[in-house]
Amino acid sequence: MSWQIGLIGTGNVATFWAKILINQPSINIHVSGRTQAACHHFCSSLNIANTTTLGECDFFLVCVQDSEIKTALALLPREKPIFICAGLFSIRELPEYNLGIIYPLQTLRKEVDTTIDQVPFLCEFKENNQMLGVAFLNKIAARHSHCSEKDRYTAHASAVFINNFSYYIAKQGLALAKSQNLSLELFKSLIS
Repeated sequence: MSWQIGLIGTGNVATFWAKILINQPSINIHVSGRTQAACHHFCSSLNIANTTTLGECDFFLVCVQDSEIKTALALLPREKPIFICAGLFSIRELPEYNLGIIYPLQTLRKEVDTTIDQVPFLCEFKENNQMLGVAFLNKIAARHSHCSEKDRYTAHASAVFINNFSYYIAKQGLALAKSQNLSLELFKSLIS
């Protein structure tokens, strides 16, 4: 099956998806960003044809800041399947849209090449888009599990604690060592 996928956003999560999807046979990506300049830069940096023809897309992956999701949705056709890639968004808030959640439970950064097998996906689907969502994730060999909104919120909060606070504590410890002129090599085995 060939898919036309609308990728909405040009940030870290959109970059992750683009890097994964450009290597998939039978998938074409259509990118839309906040501005034409951001979209052009995004597409040229990833060697993607700069196209914003979203009308022909089979479905959309919305990869924008949580505060921008509703703004992005207002620009998309309500009848098409739309998968939100955020941990703290409720698809129940907008029942008029054909929404689902495909949430990568991982901190993704543009500068880091993360492979699909490194990321677990938490999914929540409506009945009318579940088959498509699961077929898409299976096609790209993504590890995914269906969960409730509550479980996804809990997993997101847990990941924030695990990822962000341990990083902050490690950064503070290394700063202390550096301030005392200790070699950071001493701590390499503790943080690797």
